[in-house]
Amino acid sequence: MQYFTYTDIIRIKKTTTTIHLYTQLNMKIAIAQLYTENFDDWANIPIENKQEYCNIHAYDLVTKRGTYNTKFEKRHPSWHSIPLILEILETTNVDWVFWSDIDALVMDYTIKLESFIKPEFDMVIPNQGQGEYCRTKTKNCLCCGHYFIKNTDWAKSLLKALWEWPKDEYHTYRHDSYWEQCGMNSLWKSNALNFDEHVYIELYNRKFNSFYYSDSNHKPVQFCEWGESWFRTDGKRHELKGSAYNDGDFIIHFAGKHCSPYRKELMEEYKGKVKWN
Repeated sequence: MQYFTYTDIIRIKKTTTTIHLYTQLNMKIAIAQLYTENFDDWANIPIENKQEYCNIHAYDLVTKRGTYNTKFEKRHPSWHSIPLILEILETTNVDWVFWSDIDALVMDYTIKLESFIKPEFDMVIPNQGQGEYCRTKTKNCLCCGHYFIKNTDWAKSLLKALWEWPKDEYHTYRHDSYWEQCGMNSLWKSNALNFDEHVYIELYNRKFNSFYYSDSNHKPVQFCEWGESWFRTDGKRHELKGSAYNDGDFIIHFAGKHCSPYRKELMEEYKGKVKWN
């Protein structure tokens, strides 16, 4: 499948001075992220944040600005995580790619990515419990904001199948608010490519994908226990299975329209709260 012209990749290589042997698993890991020009005002914050984290643990960081040139002009930029990950898997010797949405910060530099990986699987992806937002209509919605994918033939086949899903352009490119995530959930629900045998579903989204939420006064909402729910500023109740960021979590994810007006300000604030040691 060659729909892509690989351009505008910014590779930030791991340092050679950091003492690190990818722990006992001896893995080569890359973090990947993508953004478009409308995020230029604040994209440097997560880029620098993840670079610092990668320097500590000798990971690669791959950042792409802009989308791929494809014949599918109507795809939302979120879809373009797929060709970026595919390029990394097909052209480098990394063992795993950790996809990280650009609107997220690593908050605890002491936590290693290896601690989340399940070597016997080809993918590790969290369950965010937002089923009503996905076309799968299941309460066990998989989240594509952050996930791990292994450099295997099966993983590449999954990404290619995801890129092809579905054939109905009306649903794929304009009217699914979760874009490629809806495709991932559809493949999971249908057990495409024996999905269940190859994918480990992390039941607690907060392990590596905690969301920032705020009350009506724009003050952060936190929960101490996984499994709780909260009320968003729009007054609607959402069961998030403990997705709200708590101090000490690995990642804070400033996703959603409720963060958009304040995203730069929030990132500036939280980058100063990172745990270094």
